[in-house]
Amino acid sequence: MNRGVLMRYLNSLSQPHLTAWMSIGIIVCLLVTISFSFACTKLVWDTDDFGVIISRTEDFGFPTEPSLEVRAKGQTYKDPNSNNPVIWTSKYSSIISTLAHFTAVEGINEAGLSMSALSLDEETNTRPIEGQQDLMNTLLVPYVVDNFKTVNEVVNNIGKINIYKHLLNGSIVGGHYMVQDKSGDSAVIEILDGKFKIYHGPENNVLTNSPAYNFQLKNWEKLKPKSTRDIIGSFPLPGNAESSQRFVRGKYMLEALPTPTSYINAILTLESALPSSAINIPYKHKKGKMIKTASQYSITYGLNQKIIYFQYRYQNSFTLFSTDFNKLNDGNNYTLDATRADLAGDVTGEYKEGLGVMQLYLVKHS
Repeated sequence: MNRGVLMRYLNSLSQPHLTAWMSIGIIVCLLVTISFSFACTKLVWDTDDFGVIISRTEDFGFPTEPSLEVRAKGQTYKDPNSNNPVIWTSKYSSIISTLAHFTAVEGINEAGLSMSALSLDEETNTRPIEGQQDLMNTLLVPYVVDNFKTVNEVVNNIGKINIYKHLLNGSIVGGHYMVQDKSGDSAVIEILDGKFKIYHGPENNVLTNSPAYNFQLKNWEKLKPKSTRDIIGSFPLPGNAESSQRFVRGKYMLEALPTPTSYINAILTLESALPSSAINIPYKHKKGKMIKTASQYSITYGLNQKIIYFQYRYQNSFTLFSTDFNKLNDGNNYTLDATRADLAGDVTGEYKEGLGVMQLYLVKHS
């Protein structure tokens, strides 16, 4: 974006929108100046007795400074970066995990629908369709958990809006998305060559990063165990941080997991199966520089129980704590700094009332 055009646009904004844009600009400029990488992994496990369990890592080469934020339903949001923005009022309350004081990368709503965003270099903007409104991709997670309660609803409605990659001063954020509901239904959503590519069905239970999902599926078919007899400790399982290796390892682990004996057992079993990256290990070369990555945290929860387990392990904090979303779903907004080194056990009572990250996009709150 041309600097003069940007400044004229900022000068035309009202003070609340200007404040929001200044905050967004600071974050995006930070991303431009820091070398970073994405190496996230997500697993979905549909158990017989405890329903759908979700676990994912969040991997970056710079501090993500996550917060956990509860958002009441009935609040109105808009995309501040479009002349034809999506404006929506949330139908469902939710709890989200945030990224860099800027957006949400994970969310679950009171209806038991959850969505995740993971990095994908290949993402493109959708081809604009006349009459449809625009939404930047970094708002897709909160938009979906605010508006839908089933995967079918998401799949049937996602094509009714134009999605564009967030761009400011040369920084482009690309991703793909995984959504699931408590019935066990699941879908992976990508935007490639201007079109939505959707993989719909419960078999879609692992997501990593680039290359695109179709490549990961084909690679798994080549490398997967040929029979259940091959699911054994001597099976040659990839174990490095590269995306296709994490995908194969995640699919294998879901095949190998034992039947859980309790909700807590399901949580710890799935979290232990996550392919995670050691702190600040070399990840890939980019523009002549070695980029490092780190699994800074994992978040694990059940779509029926809505009790979230969060393990933060970065810099000088190493914590494991839980949040009962049901107890915070009382019509108010709450936020918690998930990097606090003193968090342990059930921290539901540690949340403070506040609007959090999504106030950047808020038009009206409850």
